[in-house]
Amino acid sequence: MKPLSRRQLLVATVYSAILPAPQILSAGTINKQASNHPQEILTAMVDMILPADQHSPAASQLGVNKALWQLAERNLNLKKLLIKGCRWLDKESFGNFITLPDNQKIELLRWMDERASPKRLPGLFFRQVRYHSVGLYYATEQAQKGLGLHQSPQPMGYPEIGLRDN
Repeated sequence: MKPLSRRQLLVATVYSAILPAPQILSAGTINKQASNHPQEILTAMVDMILPADQHSPAASQLGVNKALWQLAERNLNLKKLLIKGCRWLDKESFGNFITLPDNQKIELLRWMDERASPKRLPGLFFRQVRYHSVGLYYATEQAQKGLGLHQSPQPMGYPEIGLRDN
């Protein structure tokens, strides 16, 4: 394969920045049978953002998905964003985000985080879900236990500021 010239690389970079994002996932077939409920899609998404590990449970096991929907019930704009974002996520996943293999879910969510504009649906949706999910998750005692902190990171405050001799 012939290496790209600097000019070809610049042109490709410019086009990739101004053209709409292509289908993120390179191979797959559209799954027409699934019409997932947005709450199911959101559950799968928050579990990919905050999965279970040896120290703490997955986000949905702590009810983060349900708490996020409760927030959305009180905030019409958040509710609209969650519904539209879940529909977009399912569409980009060949019709079924839930059954997509984990490595492809990660690839899609990483694109939403790192490359999608925060002013457009994919980027805004991902950032809002992550922001609320992390806050709701670490507000639970079970998630805090997983951190391994048995006291505040600064139990004495900031001694270099507060205990100076004047």
